[in-house]
Amino acid sequence: MKFEIYCPICIHELGKRDNQEDTIYPSVGMATEADRVFVLCDGMGGAEHGEVASATVAGAVAFSLQKSLNQCEATPRQILKLALNDAYDALDAHNTSEEKTSAKTMGTTLCVLILHDGGALMAHIGDSRIYHVRPSSRSILTKTRDHSMVRDMIELGEITAEQAKNVNYRNIITRVMQPNTDRDPSQIDETTDVQAGDYFYLCSDGMLEQMDDEQLLEILCASDLTDQQKRDALLQSTIDNKDNHSAILIHIKSVEGEPVIYDEEGDEATDEVENFTDAITDKGAKPGFSISNVSSERSKNNHAWLIALAAVLAAAAAAFLMMRSCDHQAEPTKTQVNVQPAPEPADNDAPSWKIERHHSTKQATDTNKTGQ
Repeated sequence: MKFEIYCPICIHELGKRDNQEDTIYPSVGMATEADRVFVLCDGMGGAEHGEVASATVAGAVAFSLQKSLNQCEATPRQILKLALNDAYDALDAHNTSEEKTSAKTMGTTLCVLILHDGGALMAHIGDSRIYHVRPSSRSILTKTRDHSMVRDMIELGEITAEQAKNVNYRNIITRVMQPNTDRDPSQIDETTDVQAGDYFYLCSDGMLEQMDDEQLLEILCASDLTDQQKRDALLQSTIDNKDNHSAILIHIKSVEGEPVIYDEEGDEATDEVENFTDAITDKGAKPGFSISNVSSERSKNNHAWLIALAAVLAAAAAAFLMMRSCDHQAEPTKTQVNVQPAPEPADNDAPSWKIERHHSTKQATDTNKTGQ
């Protein structure tokens, strides 16, 4: 199975917040038709801490996937699991000794999409979502399940979807990636049913403040709009959103051939892949990393100043809070429940990554909402 895609469309907005805690890969302005790995993280922890968590995980996942997918013989699912483990290791390395004994620390959600010769592989943790939309039938083929208290309450029949819009615990999530804790497993979905014209849409929960599935379908299935115009419509629909809101829109141009069938028996990585992963996360290597140039066609040079930047970020992570940074008003913030601390890792000297930010603001002329 061979995919061709149009140039992916990215959204990365501050909302009414003072800092950007979402991270997307590829970064704004860096996505190309050659990309097959897409990552979105929504950080929490307050101040710069959510920013560090989301950038650390997005960077580690993207770096590990790009290296392994290009050089390993393991299945995409095995490689994905190894990348998630690398991301947890990177989070642990960024955590300070004080925070290891604290109940409150940084964390992040995660969405990953991999387009490979066996189909589309998706993984998520938290309440950031992945949609697979087919405009030709005006349908949502896949919508990942939020790991949140609201979703649990709806499924238990305690509240309705309409009531969920107004409950005061709508920002409580039940799974999250955090350092030095039990490692929450990701939910992994895979599909071979991908057609030309389909969309994959990764988004943080901030994109959904004032948009439901029907409104999203109305925009993505509009045959008279270009992808750029659909991006504009999504931005217009989120113009008053308070939270950071980010998204990646991947439009499938063509699909050729049959999917490769991988043997997932045991679902364990081979020794070759395990050794390769050890090599690229060698505690003495400290590879430099930029969220905007991780792909095989982009620079991966080691620079001492990148390591110094990572050290500054680690030192700044001394007083992480669990709740997401908010305005000076008393707005709901995201929290995570039932997280138990895990034993301190033996070696905290893990690879460092450079964090590049693209803070964007809305234009004053964007005053009308569409798609609602």
